[in-house]
Amino acid sequence: MRFVGLAMLLVLGACSKSARPARSESPRAGASPSAATSTSASPSPSASPAASPPEDCVLLYEVAAAGDTIPPGGGLQIEAFVTNRTDQPVTVNLSNHCPRSDVDFHGFGKTELYDSSCMMGACPGPLTDRSTTFAPGQRTSVGSARLTATMPCGSGGPVPPGTYTIAFTLPITPDAPAPRTCDQPLRVTLQ
Repeated sequence: MRFVGLAMLLVLGACSKSARPARSESPRAGASPSAATSTSASPSPSASPAASPPEDCVLLYEVAAAGDTIPPGGGLQIEAFVTNRTDQPVTVNLSNHCPRSDVDFHGFGKTELYDSSCMMGACPGPLTDRSTTFAPGQRTSVGSARLTATMPCGSGGPVPPGTYTIAFTLPITPDAPAPRTCDQPLRVTLQ
């Protein structure tokens, strides 16, 4: 019985880590309880120039890092940001991907899971969707991952050297019209 209790605590801890609230770069007045929390440190966008997003883009999805090169045997921490480009709060409903994070990164070889969730085990009970609000004009961190040639949950073997364009999506539920999104991906070179 002790083993079952310990296993449940480990599973609950894994789910609580992946369901962490998003972080934003600066505090805002009048934030709702479902809005993101603040943080002061974040990676800056890559040095590669990005095209301007279309004017009708409501949520800008941006991948940022402190660099754009992964040396042999090394890694690169990347972070996903969402910027609300409007003057109104934007609320979206996200599917619960426990134990995975809310961010679905893509573009790094055949890698499918970027967050080590393949080693976390199953989540207990029914999974419920959750609502997230992005404040007007706010850039909010929604997830991160570490890129290496041998990703912990890689299904296609080691990622071969080359240049990759990393982007992400959020699991917005289809129960309401999704806001128009646009991407600002990150180009990285794996040596």
